[in-house]
Amino acid sequence: MPDMEESLINAVLESPRDSLPRLIYADYLDRLHAHGGDTIVMARCEFVRSGCALEDPTLSPAERSQLARRQRELQSSYGARWAGQLARIAANWSFNRGFVHSIDIKLEVYAAHAAAIHSEHPIEHLNLLFPESHNPAAGRAIASMPQLRHVRSLGLKGAGLGSEGLADLIASPHLGNLERSEEHTSELQSRFGIS
Repeated sequence: MPDMEESLINAVLESPRDSLPRLIYADYLDRLHAHGGDTIVMARCEFVRSGCALEDPTLSPAERSQLARRQRELQSSYGARWAGQLARIAANWSFNRGFVHSIDIKLEVYAAHAAAIHSEHPIEHLNLLFPESHNPAAGRAIASMPQLRHVRSLGLKGAGLGSEGLADLIASPHLGNLERSEEHTSELQSRFGIS
């Protein structure tokens, strides 16, 4: 990946809630490939732009419907390619404004690939899947992952973390942006101010 493209992707990763870095990235791709006619790259530009446009609250219902339909068409044609390795290793993924932002993935797979995943995708919603229902050590493993710093919602349903695992999560310096957790406990709610 060229240095400029890497810098622009990093800007998206560092500001996952902001549409501007995404639009700048789309403009860069557009300028870089406009004369080459790379269909996949041009579709990605359109996917990012139309995804960002869908965030506009002033869109008419007809405009919203047309953009949403085009998003579905582009995702159907190219989504697995744009999801990259997530298409193979995640149980599910979804896009927001042109980038994967939500994944359902087995804890052990996520742990093995977290750095690579977060170097390509601004993941804000993470649902970790657990092979068994008693995982007190999982809390410590999750809490130690610096890649979680932009995660706003964390699914831990069925994790069976126990009080020790919850204590590790509560003490994590990497979950400062957490707004919601599927593991509804009073400890997590009070520590992170989540519902």
